[in-house]
Order: sequence, then structure tokens, then C-alpha cells
Amino acid sequence: MKAATPLMARVLSKALKRQRPNTVIVMASGGLDSAVLVAELAAKGKTVYPVCVRTCVSFEKAQFQALQNFLRHLPYKNIKPLTQLRLPVSTILPSTHWALSGWRVPLAKSSDESVYLPGWNLLLVPPVLVFAAREGIPLVMLGHLANNPYPDSQNSFFEQLERLASIAFLRKIGIRRPFAHLTKEAVIRRGQHFPLGLTLSCIQPRKGKHCGGCNRCEERHRYFLKAGIPDPTIYARLKGLLTIQGKVR
Repeated sequence: MKAATPLMARVLSKALKRQRPNTVIVMASGGLDSAVLVAELAAKGKTVYPVCVRTCVSFEKAQFQALQNFLRHLPYKNIKPLTQLRLPVSTILPSTHWALSGWRVPLAKSSDESVYLPGWNLLLVPPVLVFAAREGIPLVMLGHLANNPYPDSQNSFFEQLERLASIAFLRKIGIRRPFAHLTKEAVIRRGQHFPLGLTLSCIQPRKGKHCGGCNRCEERHRYFLKAGIPDPTIYARLKGLLTIQGKVR
């Protein structure tokens, strides 16, 4: 690695002076997994900076409001105010894409591939790494789960991204996914004492509520059933979702 220029050295020196070893950044979206991660780390005494990357997708406003509401209901004073980083994807995705238009959103019976947004982590994680470097925070954490099939959610992707960040910032910024060995029902069980009903996973929300008919609502409700924990979610409708008894409503 080449030596830093005087300008780079001054910039990096300022950041290094701000190093905060007991501090982490959590990429949070308003969904259940990252919300539990924020709450768990705060409960363990970590100083947590929740960071949300706003991309202007159609369901983002409801998810962002849910995240703010969830954070307000946590009792921990070591959670810092929510940081918003803006990265509109309207010039990357076609305007007709379901994530921007809100039309033809993948429904309950659709495959997981139907909600895949190619390169999503490649787009969203680097701005958070830049924020971490600027603030002198050595660790970024994500709420990714086991069996995530997408190519930019694999170990090899994040190992390479970590290496690139160390080249860019001349010091190590770690990327960790502490739930990467867990299923969603396991995360639900771990987080059941947090206000999970305030999180929002829906990709077609109705007036701030889960629609009850999209791919993500079906997944969320199914994993509450698997976890054996009553689903606290308020759904605008329940068509197509399974009941506690396993019957379709």
C-alpha cells in the first residue's frame, strides 16, 4: 500500500483521533432483523449509530417512519440519533420497476428471486463505510440472516468489500453480520422482548401498515408462526397469510 500524502495523512489523523472502539454503526431499514440488531447491541452497552440509506423506493417512507418509531420506544440512551444517507436509485432502476412505481409488487406466493434487487449491497454499503471512516467508527454491522441466496450477500463479497475499504481509508473498517448464522424465526425469538410490532417489512405498505398481501408480509407472518410467537403486526388485510392454526385466511 502506498504511503499517504500529507493531505491524506492530515485527514486520516483527524479521523483516527476520533476512534471510538466501543461504538458501532448498524445499517437499519425499519425491518425486523436490523431493528433487533440495534436493540441487542444497545442492550449490551455498545454505543450504536443507526444509519439508514434512503433510496427513494416506494416503501421507504413507511419503513423509515417505522424505524424512527421503533428507536423511540427503546429504553437505551446509548443509541445515537438516526443518520440518513441519501442515495436515490431513480436513475439506476427503470421508473416502471415495482420498487419505484409500487405497481406489480411481488405477492405472497411469489419466489424470493422476484424481490431481488441486483447489486443492492454493492450500492448501499459503501456510503455507510465512508460515513464510518469520517466519524472514526471502526465497525459496521448488518442484520443479514443465514441462507441469504443473493450473490452480494455472501461472505466472499463482504470480505472483498472490507479489503477495498482498508485500501480507501488506509485503516481497517470491519463489516460484521452477527445474525448470518441465524434464521428469521431465531431472530424473532431473540428479539421478542423488543417492540417488534413497530418494525415494518412490507414492500407495499398501506397507510403505514403492512399490506398483508406481499412477499415480505407473507415471509414475516410465516416466521412468527415458525417461532411459535404471536405475530404483533397489524396487517391492512390478511388474505393469503397463514393463521396460527396453519389455515389460509
